[in-house]
Amino acid sequence: GNFDHVILACGSEPIIPPIPGVDSSIVVNAVKALKDGKALGRKVVVIGGGEVGLEAACHFAQTADEVYVIEMMKDVLMTAKHSRNNNQALRALVRDSGINVITSARVCSISENGLSYEKDGQRFELEADAVIIAAGFRPDGKLQEALEEKVDRFDYDRQKKYVEERDFEGMQIKDISIEKEDGIVYFSANIENN
Repeated sequence: GNFDHVILACGSEPIIPPIPGVDSSIVVNAVKALKDGKALGRKVVVIGGGEVGLEAACHFAQTADEVYVIEMMKDVLMTAKHSRNNNQALRALVRDSGINVITSARVCSISENGLSYEKDGQRFELEADAVIIAAGFRPDGKLQEALEEKVDRFDYDRQKKYVEERDFEGMQIKDISIEKEDGIVYFSANIENN
């Protein structure tokens, strides 16, 4: 056909971060955990404080005694694209569910008994019956790879401009990097308070 633009919306797959022990038997990705809907034990830890991570935490707070969310950024929902009302409602649900939120933290390793994480230069251990991975999604790039030679290249400058113009509720975006590797587009940036 003679098209001006082609939009590829072929779905996505969960990102599994390269954390030692991520293949442990207590680890499950958030999509699978939510689809199964089964209780995962008394103590549940969710890695990732985006929408899916917080929704998973709220869901499992109904059956677990303790639920923790560990987020690398300084606050949860930093990358979520939704209305302020949804943001506030989800934050209230997390608070009202008694979920423990740990921000500015990096998970170091996962074991059969829980995980260790680092925050402010200190390392902490956290026991868990289940660790849910909610570290985001990457696009399913198979169709894009098949079309690679048949369509114009990805417009990096347009994507960067879109991100720079996006309102992150008082946050300033710096050092934007958009790269393509193995058919996947990676976005990274430093986000700071204004």
